[in-house]
Amino acid sequence: MTRRARLYALLFWIYWSVIVLLARPDGPASDGFIIARGVGTFVVPILLYLWCKADSSARSVQPPSGATPLLAALFPVGWAYYLLATRPFLRAIGVIVGSLVFAAGLAVAGQFVSQSDVFG
Repeated sequence: MTRRARLYALLFWIYWSVIVLLARPDGPASDGFIIARGVGTFVVPILLYLWCKADSSARSVQPPSGATPLLAALFPVGWAYYLLATRPFLRAIGVIVGSLVFAAGLAVAGQFVSQSDVFG
């Protein structure tokens, strides 16, 4: 993966980390959460599109038909489709499983933070 593709992926995961840490499942949404979700509505599809283009360019592969708009519009489905179509099967499954583990860790961290009043 190129530096540019890694940067887009890092920005994507930072965004979701912030969203999880700002979420308050037991009360009203904070202003920061509402703003971050609003910004994410536009930023996340753009980041995913840019990552897809940078990744396919670095791998010298043509993204499968419809993968780029599907990736931006329906993130989990389009992302899995793109990975399965552009990587060896076991490698794609490894990336998907690793990302699910990371997302589960974020969810657990978010629950901990929301219950411990770390941010007030």
